Amino acid sequence: MQVPLFWSQSPYSLHPVPSLERTEEENESAFDKHFKVQETLYGRQIVVNLTELSGREAIVGSEYRKLVENLADPNIK
Repeated sequence: MQVPLFWSQSPYSLHPVPSLERTEEENESAFDKHFKVQETLYGRQIVVNLTELSGREAIVGSEYRKLVENLADPNIK
């Protein structure tokens, strides 16, 4: 699974809770760059968020969803 955000999980836990890293601006910039490259290489995109909607992955999944919506690119669904 590739989530174009800066995030991490502890390697010392059986079920580690992810945490977002860096600033919102840095994450948004990296996210935008990622999808510009993807769009250049592959054209229109359909993204699927496979993170948990609730539970430990929700923080990464909801941030991913927010950034896709904020991107407002008609070629990214």
